[in-house]
Amino acid sequence: MKPTPEFYNRLRRQRSLLLLAVVGWFALIVSGSGALVILLLEGANTLQPLQEQSVFYGVVGLAILLVGLCAVGIVIILRRRPSVVALTRVIEVRFPDLMEMLTCSVEILERKTDPEGPFESSLIAKTEERTRSIPFFSVIVFQRIHPVWMGILTVVWGGLLFSAIHSEVAQKAGFFFRELRGGVAVAPGNIELPIGADLVVTAEVARWEKDAYIIYKTGDETERYSLSMDSEGELEFTFYGLTDAIDYQVRTSSLQSEWYRIDTYQPPVIESVSIDVEPPAYTGAESTHRDVLSDLLVEEGSRVRFELEFEPDLRVHLKWNGEEIPVEGEVVVFPREDGTYQFTMSNQEGRKNVTEVYQIETIPDEVPVVEIVFPKEDMKATASDAVLVELYSGDDYRITRVELRVSVSGKPQPPVLVYEKQAGDQSIRELSNEILMTLDELQVEVSDVISCYATVWDNKEPVPQMGRTELLFIEVIGEDEEPEESEEMEGGPPPEKSEIDLRAVIVELKRLIRLSNESLFLQGDEFELNVQEIGAGLAALQKEGVSILEELKAGANDPRVREASAVLSEAFERVLASEREVNDGNLEDSLFNQYKAYRGILVAEELLKQDQPSEGEQGEGDSGEPSDSEEGESESESVSGSMSLAEMKRALEELNRLVDEQSNMNTRFRRAERLDSSREELRELSDLQEEIEKKVARLDHELLQSEGQQTVRSDLKQAEKEMDAAAAGARRGDPGRSKRSGDRAKQALLNASDRMSAGLEQLASGALSSLQKSAQSLASREATAAAESREQQARGGDRESAEALRDEQIAISEELKALLSEFDKAAVDLEDYYSELSQELLELAQKTRESRVDSQMKRAVNALLYERFDRAAKEQESAANELGALARDMGDISGKVPSMTQEQINNLMERIEDARRELSEAGNPGDGEGQSDEGAEGEGEAQSGGEGLAEVQGEGEREGRGEGNGRGSSNAEGLSEQQTESQGILEGIGGRLQRAGEALRNETLTKLGREMLAPEGGAEEAGTGVGSTAKYLDEAERVLQGLINADRVSRKTRVVKQSSQAPEKYKTLVEEYFKQLAEEQ
Repeated sequence: MKPTPEFYNRLRRQRSLLLLAVVGWFALIVSGSGALVILLLEGANTLQPLQEQSVFYGVVGLAILLVGLCAVGIVIILRRRPSVVALTRVIEVRFPDLMEMLTCSVEILERKTDPEGPFESSLIAKTEERTRSIPFFSVIVFQRIHPVWMGILTVVWGGLLFSAIHSEVAQKAGFFFRELRGGVAVAPGNIELPIGADLVVTAEVARWEKDAYIIYKTGDETERYSLSMDSEGELEFTFYGLTDAIDYQVRTSSLQSEWYRIDTYQPPVIESVSIDVEPPAYTGAESTHRDVLSDLLVEEGSRVRFELEFEPDLRVHLKWNGEEIPVEGEVVVFPREDGTYQFTMSNQEGRKNVTEVYQIETIPDEVPVVEIVFPKEDMKATASDAVLVELYSGDDYRITRVELRVSVSGKPQPPVLVYEKQAGDQSIRELSNEILMTLDELQVEVSDVISCYATVWDNKEPVPQMGRTELLFIEVIGEDEEPEESEEMEGGPPPEKSEIDLRAVIVELKRLIRLSNESLFLQGDEFELNVQEIGAGLAALQKEGVSILEELKAGANDPRVREASAVLSEAFERVLASEREVNDGNLEDSLFNQYKAYRGILVAEELLKQDQPSEGEQGEGDSGEPSDSEEGESESESVSGSMSLAEMKRALEELNRLVDEQSNMNTRFRRAERLDSSREELRELSDLQEEIEKKVARLDHELLQSEGQQTVRSDLKQAEKEMDAAAAGARRGDPGRSKRSGDRAKQALLNASDRMSAGLEQLASGALSSLQKSAQSLASREATAAAESREQQARGGDRESAEALRDEQIAISEELKALLSEFDKAAVDLEDYYSELSQELLELAQKTRESRVDSQMKRAVNALLYERFDRAAKEQESAANELGALARDMGDISGKVPSMTQEQINNLMERIEDARRELSEAGNPGDGEGQSDEGAEGEGEAQSGGEGLAEVQGEGEREGRGEGNGRGSSNAEGLSEQQTESQGILEGIGGRLQRAGEALRNETLTKLGREMLAPEGGAEEAGTGVGSTAKYLDEAERVLQGLINADRVSRKTRVVKQSSQAPEKYKTLVEEYFKQLAEEQ
């Protein structure tokens, strides 16, 4: 058999290539058309988002259609493919010189039945030779499919296909294929609920648009509502009062969830309830009874008994603070802290129901408080002195025992029983006691350290609670020392500088002794932390002791220094021994060595003090004043406009410091007059007085541009004038004049302090009243909104009305958030000077947040969204009641702003002491005030003093006092002047007491003031009846001290109640306020 000619094989190959090219061309056209359709769908999706499900099924249908078209087209192409002979005719058309030679040759080759003859073989050979150079591919394939068009079609096809693959439509189809009905997470899905229950449906949309809405079917009705977004960004919808089964689905423009079903059933219920609360017997509180479940307020440790009636087949449990207690008819709990309770019910079918969650708030039995009212701070006394210790005790139920515990240099003494309840005694909640402690009975010696603290027990059962004070230290000094001349104790002005400063060591050692004594009553981690702090403090004290002993080596030639060094060495050995005992866990044993170290350091201090220069040589002029540059900076700062609470508080604190400094200055003037000080010492006092005058001038300059401070500045200018006169008197060697002018300067400063305290009260009261009005306005608006919702329900309101009410509700909710932020800001501003009001304000804001008023408003918005006016009105009425309670509570807080601040009461106490002293001096003409060697100057001074006093003391104080200060020509005339002066002093303080009584609504103070203004027996009795005058002043001091004690105990009780959680709570609230403030800015 002869081989097939090459041209025939080439023709067959070209035929196959042509078929492939046509099929490829057709496939490009079909797939490009599909991509174009997808892009058209993308355009439609851009105008109106398409559901993933619709897109997926559309794309699948399009794919099936395209595959079908391709299959049909390929079949048609194969059926209509050209034969080899047809291709030869195409070639012969292009190359006519072949003259059908190629066609004839192909026909001969395809005719396989007849053998080839010579002619046919010659024709085939010739055809082979002539077609060898003809490019069959370009002639055949390019004739049908041009390469340029083929390239253009390929580029267009590639662009369409790329765009289609990356289109949102293709992504939607892909997401649906990978996650069937994914993209929307719905909770709770299918669920069974008791009839009448509410259900919150939440949805989380993973992609595309977030315009979620819910479609639900009840019977033949289908409803559609949008989902609302809560404060945390979650989408939710609430079904209220479910009665029938509901099928629901959540959709967005591009996504849809599965259909879920809510089935309802008749829930198990508690038929009746009885609650009996029996407080502990020791509280004396009465038992209470309730027939409904509700929040409870009970005394700590009360017996709370729940008696329930329900169907026999029900299983009921009490959830009490996370614990589930089965209920068989009744259950009893004993709350000792705040908690929540709830009853759960389930029947034999597995159906469940729960009651609401209710609060049980306990009234804690607080630890009793006791305070050493006097002495107010550590003191010094001689061994022959008798120290009066005044105690104030308080408890919320009953005080049963009060003791005073004393130790001498670490040796405990038998406790002093101050009070013990006897059988038949009435309940005592507050108690004041005075104990006269005679030091010689304690057999103390010089440099001994007496420490004492008081303990109080209440009547709590089974174990009483104990409260205690901090340690009070009394240092025993020699008979030749004056306690008022000694270096100041802890908390007072800084001691005068010496070469070896042991006072700082004493202060630190006292702190460690107090901490050790306090730790004896602690347990657990707090005890361990205190022990670590004590050990570290003693170690640091030991190191300080080494440094001090090294400094003392420089004066080793002095016998006193050597003796002091030996005593100090032994004292610090005691400190080292105390540290070892603390580290070994013997804290109580270490106290003895700490006391011995304290005593040794006192002995060394006394030895070193004997070796120091006198007070005059050391100088008293170092008042710690700022430099000239600092003064310039201070004077350049002024307050413009109205003062804020913080600015007024700072100015008031500075003013009170100046009162204290001037009071100390007056004491030094009196001492100089009594001891007949030298001119050099008086010049130093004059310099100190001028320094105080500069401080007053700086404060006056700061108040220059502040509105409403003109009267304060007037008092400050009067004080400057009197201080200048006091400094001038000291420079001229007349301490008596300096004393009188200094007293008037102090009175002027006290007047300024009173006026500024009153301004502070007005600012605080105004801020609180503004908050109350805002809360009342919100409550009124919420009540109006509830009424409008009720009205729309009656009228069958439309969607437009619902949207208007919804917008109003949203606005009220936003304003409530802003108001609570203002509460936090006001609490922070008031904390420093009205701490109790600040705490109440913080607690009110927190209580409002915890009451979930915002949730009620949110549910009202949700109900209005689908026109459930009755449900919205119910939530709005509840929110209005909460806001009304907020406004009432805010009104109560606003009404608690003290009519007299603590500073004003303290100032009045200062004035009573000054009046007592001035009356004593007025009754002793030989004290230097009624005699003057310079007649004219004395008379002029007296006139000036009288005018100044009249300006300072204001209403109820007379000018006659100043005119009687400087001259006295005879005994009779002098006695008359003394009576006039005494009467002026008495009427002045009487007027102040009367006004204070009216402000505080205290009848005793008001009556005392009136009697001082018009005493029985007239002016003569007021001037000469020293006993009667002292009685008035003693009674006034007693009443005022009672007010101060009550405030102090209230503050201490509040600190005890807050325990360790209040600072964290306060911190949390303050952080919220500053976070909101930052967001606003």
